[in-house]
Amino acid sequence: IIALSAGMLIAVILALVAFQQRQVALTQVRIASAGELTLVSQNKLEVDPQLSILLGLQSASIWDALNRPLPSDLQYLLHQAIQASRVRLTWPAGEEIILSVGFIQPGSLPRVVTADPQTRSISIWDPEANQKLTTIPGADNASFLSPDGSLIAVSGEDNTVKLFDITSGQVLSSLSSHRTGIGTGVFSPDGKHLLTGSESEYILWEVVSGRKMLEIPVPIGGTRGAAFSQDGKSVAAIDQEKAIKIFEIASGHQTLAIQPGLDILAIAFSPDGTQLAGAGRTTEAIVWDTASGEAVNSLDLSQLPISAAQPQFETIAYSPDGSHLALEGVIWEPVTGQVLFPLLGHTQGLTAQVFNADGTRLITASRDGTVKIWDLTLPHEVLTRSHPSGGYVYDVAISPDGKWLATAGEDQAAIVWDALTGEQLVTLSGHSDVVNGVDFNPDGSLLATSSADRTVIVWDTHSWQALHTLTGHAEDKPNPISAIRGIVDLAFSPQCIPPSGVSDRCPLAGVGMDGQLIVWDAYDGQILFTYQDPIGGLKSVAFSPDGELLAIGSTGELNNPVGSTTILDAVSGKVLHDLSVEQQSGWVWDLAFSPIGGQLAAVTWSGDGIVWDPSSGEIQYSLQGQGDGTSVAFNPAGTILAAGDGAGKITLWEAGSGLPLFSLPGHGSLLVTGLAFSPDGKYLASASVDGTARLFVIPPDELLALARSRLTRAWTVEECQQYLHTEVCPAPAK
Repeated sequence: IIALSAGMLIAVILALVAFQQRQVALTQVRIASAGELTLVSQNKLEVDPQLSILLGLQSASIWDALNRPLPSDLQYLLHQAIQASRVRLTWPAGEEIILSVGFIQPGSLPRVVTADPQTRSISIWDPEANQKLTTIPGADNASFLSPDGSLIAVSGEDNTVKLFDITSGQVLSSLSSHRTGIGTGVFSPDGKHLLTGSESEYILWEVVSGRKMLEIPVPIGGTRGAAFSQDGKSVAAIDQEKAIKIFEIASGHQTLAIQPGLDILAIAFSPDGTQLAGAGRTTEAIVWDTASGEAVNSLDLSQLPISAAQPQFETIAYSPDGSHLALEGVIWEPVTGQVLFPLLGHTQGLTAQVFNADGTRLITASRDGTVKIWDLTLPHEVLTRSHPSGGYVYDVAISPDGKWLATAGEDQAAIVWDALTGEQLVTLSGHSDVVNGVDFNPDGSLLATSSADRTVIVWDTHSWQALHTLTGHAEDKPNPISAIRGIVDLAFSPQCIPPSGVSDRCPLAGVGMDGQLIVWDAYDGQILFTYQDPIGGLKSVAFSPDGELLAIGSTGELNNPVGSTTILDAVSGKVLHDLSVEQQSGWVWDLAFSPIGGQLAAVTWSGDGIVWDPSSGEIQYSLQGQGDGTSVAFNPAGTILAAGDGAGKITLWEAGSGLPLFSLPGHGSLLVTGLAFSPDGKYLASASVDGTARLFVIPPDELLALARSRLTRAWTVEECQQYLHTEVCPAPAK
């Protein structure tokens, strides 16, 4: 019995060991699968960002099932994919044929016109709501929406064009003069005229009266494409002999004939009417001068994937301000012919595309059977904003309630934005030179701005009026960076309490390239104390969370720019510690105290960032590899430290250990000038000399939620087979 029991025990132990080994092996397989998905996601980033997000989320689901944290490379990839994906809606037409797309006014509402060959009917859709608005029976031919969306022109088999009221579906008029079938049509921008084309002629109609205004005979073979000028005074049309003719609508006179020598299918006027762009069955698009007919530019389309075999570009469009030219899923700069950015997602060529009224969105229809709506604003995760007049953005701050985002600009202004919507709320103009810094006081009632003009302005955030202009800084000491001058940094003390009596004060510190620290009372504008660096300028300043300590970072000597960090008593200005080490050289560009106390982070242009114990002056750890440091910030919980560098990279570190967590993409290779966390720690704002301020999402669960929200399509069966090795696709992400 004993031998039997011992044998059973051994068998159980062996079974448990075998089970554990199988579990370990299974875990390793799943980890390998997650890693493979991440790698494929990275490879698809510049091909199809939506697929990249799908792959990244699938990898994340494996890590979640294993109860393991999201790896840093996957977090970085998802940040990249979210910013790269410009598509905001994918609408599949199913079995129906997409005839036309557009934005109707007012409101720039997207609309899609489809034909159902089975029922011989045309439908108008709201793709955002996936709602069929109107159905017109007995028609499935070419159809064209008016700019305001009130009318639709439908060609009939009897060579007529019928104008329907979108709302009621009733026929308003029937236009009949064409001798053959109609395949081309376009409304003028103001909706007053309609040009239709058949195999034998173009006809220009007055919409209200139905009067034929102009007939343009074309050679045998039919019409191709047409376009109105933005002012509605001219119309251009292509005939079967590949000639482009421009007519003056009022007189009907032909003003220009262009012989492109290319097989052109689509044309578009620039908004000012001085240029005409065309593309078709050729690997280049041409831009002509509408006065002379001379080609002034060409776009090389040979590198577009769709153009490799048999190019056929059926649609081309200018943005309303003329800054962008849309052609086959690519946005071009029309003057230089340079590619600005691709719109990745359609799998076949485009048949139609229209910009919205302000040029921030583009709706496209493709032979792949889908309609997509694209965001053409600056690439962003949560928000990306730039000052309207351009230039560097030098600093960023978030209000204590998280509602406002403030930016400091090279344009001599500070701008306050709605942090949720990105709406520009107010522009603060009072400085006579570059605005270097912005900071809110603890209750958000004040905003201070510092400038190269050597002043600080304190603003009332209720009225946005200037309360005080603070002075006292002298001329700059010589420094090798001419763009950095005046009062370069400022900070409110946590001891700035709401005024309730004569003894209340609000310490506000400013440091400048004159080497001076001045602490003012922001309530009355009086100077509380000053400190003069004995060697060089001062670049950075920060208060401790209790307001008892004040840290300043210096630039060092002109010919030996080795700065140091000095800690002072925030009330008396007495120096408590002078912190400098061999591995930290260059200017001390930025400083930040941990909100929970016990840590002071300093970043310099050369050498690693350092985290000090501010009470003892001892080094806790260095940020290994954080060279060229330019900005630093702790999250509100004091658990994460963010540091930006001169190469545009933002790295997040575990504040307790100094171990790197992950990096954030977004500023290319251009210097990060400022960082600020939102009060809840969910978002990190950054500023850069790339001219933008950006808002990133930080917690992994929030990142995954944002990634899911940016998805506009599900897996295809082919993708599941190829990448997931399964016939059953995962359920749509929620």
